[in-house]
Amino acid sequence: MAVLAVDIGGTRTRALVVRDCPNAESPPARPVEMAARGGGERLRPNDLLDFLSRYCDAAKEPVDAVGVSVAGVLDHERRAVRQALNVGWRDVPLGALLEARFRRPAVLETDAFAAALAELRLGAGRRHSTFVYVTVGTGIGHALVLEGRIWRGVHGAACTFGHLKSHDRAGAGAACGCGGHGCLCQYASGRGMARVAGRGADDGAAVSAAAARGEPWARQAMETANDALALGLSHALTLVDCGVIIIGGGAVSGSWPDPARLRIQVQERLHPQVGIAEIAISHLPHAALLGAALEAFDPGAGAGRGGRRPAAADHGGGGP
Repeated sequence: MAVLAVDIGGTRTRALVVRDCPNAESPPARPVEMAARGGGERLRPNDLLDFLSRYCDAAKEPVDAVGVSVAGVLDHERRAVRQALNVGWRDVPLGALLEARFRRPAVLETDAFAAALAELRLGAGRRHSTFVYVTVGTGIGHALVLEGRIWRGVHGAACTFGHLKSHDRAGAGAACGCGGHGCLCQYASGRGMARVAGRGADDGAAVSAAAARGEPWARQAMETANDALALGLSHALTLVDCGVIIIGGGAVSGSWPDPARLRIQVQERLHPQVGIAEIAISHLPHAALLGAALEAFDPGAGAGRGGRRPAAADHGGGGP
């Protein structure tokens, strides 16, 4: 069996034909990447479909299913992307579009949930049944894994960690695309770090590299990101007392975040009876893509880990 795995992120879109179900011992090959989008640039669905068609034609191997992770909130009953702020999508019937193009079943999953599934099956999550997975890329998302089950929330929106407020006063802080102010993603995501840094930095990787060179403006932006992330993580641990946090995503590098320092910053903000067992940095490459592949090989994989996928809500919140 072969599946087409696709990861639609806030800036980059990757695809890979996976011939065998991923496992921890045999990581898949390097995916192909669509041209990166600039800040605020919308991904046009037809451009995505054309890119995937060209890639499958070049791979010269028929696929049996399509698995897609999307940086957004989904409506699984309609198999649509309800809202994906950094992709520029609202109410896009992606499942139907993919099946019309490829004549194969398509499975959709939110990127944070897909990545958490991959961590649970293949990565650092194999050592734990309960943890918070946080993905830091163009935006910030999360998944809460409870006793081996992914909790998606009653509206399918338990993935919006980046929209925790990092300011005490309502309306304070930088404006966010979700319509709010002071959201964590405006300070600690790749795009947020670049916004705070200014100086023409394109993304968090550029800020991190400049900080490693000792540039004061970049170091200050990283400090702001560290403080905001630590505050958000302390809120998460205070709420669920799970003890374990796994951090992954495209903005994570060998130099940021420093898990030992982050652990101290989080612990300083916690109630004395709430402890941290571990803050781990994911070493699983392309976790969301792997999770999409797992879902395509076994469409019940994600639902089995988190119960029935939620129905659409009339008043869904903002996406990652």
